[in-house]
Amino acid sequence: METPLGGVGPWLSCRWREGHAGWRARREWLAPFAVLLGVIVLTDLAGNPGRTLLPVYAEAALRRPPYFTSMLVSIRLLMGGAAAFAGGPLCDALGQKRVVLLGLTGVPLVGGLLLLRSPLALVLLSIYAGISAGAYYFGVDSYMMAVVPLSFLGTATALVNGFQTLGGALGSSLAGPVADRYGFAAVGLGTMALGALVFVGCGLLLPARGRASGAVVPARLSMGYGRVLRRPPVLLLALLRILPTAYYGTIVLLMPLLIYRVARVPSAAAYYATTAHLFSSGCQLVAGRICDRYGRNVIVVGSMALMVFTALATPFFTHSLIGLYVFGTLGAGMAWALTVAVPGLICDISPLDERPRTLGLIHVAWYAGMIGGTQAAGWLVQTSAALPFLVAGLLNVAGLAVAIRLVQRYTGPRAAGEG
Repeated sequence: METPLGGVGPWLSCRWREGHAGWRARREWLAPFAVLLGVIVLTDLAGNPGRTLLPVYAEAALRRPPYFTSMLVSIRLLMGGAAAFAGGPLCDALGQKRVVLLGLTGVPLVGGLLLLRSPLALVLLSIYAGISAGAYYFGVDSYMMAVVPLSFLGTATALVNGFQTLGGALGSSLAGPVADRYGFAAVGLGTMALGALVFVGCGLLLPARGRASGAVVPARLSMGYGRVLRRPPVLLLALLRILPTAYYGTIVLLMPLLIYRVARVPSAAAYYATTAHLFSSGCQLVAGRICDRYGRNVIVVGSMALMVFTALATPFFTHSLIGLYVFGTLGAGMAWALTVAVPGLICDISPLDERPRTLGLIHVAWYAGMIGGTQAAGWLVQTSAALPFLVAGLLNVAGLAVAIRLVQRYTGPRAAGEG
């Protein structure tokens, strides 16, 4: 005889299957995201030593002044900005995975920056390295935003940025002793070999996401940017990327060089990069959790305020190894913490159909800030080691004003907890 509870077993089984399927659907983004993180950490492990040691290589091996290095870095960044501008249409045409792979083709070539002695060859290599880097970073951000749910976006951004800095820290810690003992060429060759392996691994393991149209139409590359540029919150966010990034560009160019001048060994600059990257990874993880739990505003304003302090304090410690380590590390950590909030801010201020173009514009703004910061730092440091940081400090003051305006006027309390 059937009891009133006779249907409970099948009902519970059905509900369990539905719940299990829902859990799997909610978690299906974890596997591709984990592969993406693996690609990121290995990419920066391979590529960061070439970027970090380039100012030291140019001065120690090529006998070139700092403005030569700033010129190479600016060329790379200019090309990266151009690639980021085209990133949205490229992702539509090729898909995020192929754009990431396109970017990874440049990683082995970064090692060539530590092998070549011809200025023309270094310029040509910097051009392609910039194009590929712009495609890579835009592709990574686009892939992340396509895969990760909005409620986890802050933490996911922190992990993406954190794994970039972690990979850079590992690469720098390995490259320093190698450069001391075997020279810059050994670092360059190692970069080329590891970069090639990462490209192959990404092609085999990273799942594709979305459908690619298969056609790139040059006339459409700028479509939609005019409308995006007319929106005041987008302009404020672009300024928030340009101004503090100019300070970060100053740190990236000058801190390894100033540390090398004080310590007189390349490994000191490499160990600084390791310290800064590890600290930045921790800052990003904390910032991502705060963004998801309490909202992005506290990170935006707080990190800008600390960057004002570090930039204006650095001029008093340009001949102190400890001072350069401390303020360079803290400034880099705050710059990366601010970066964690950017994808969420894009979601706050842009409708869904405008987000790819807004992301492209914000990437271009970042490159503009890096170009301005490295160019100004390369020239100003020839007058005084303190002057570039004083100028960057004033820019950060303006950036703090922009941050306050943006969060008060266009994000507000509604941004809290949206992630």
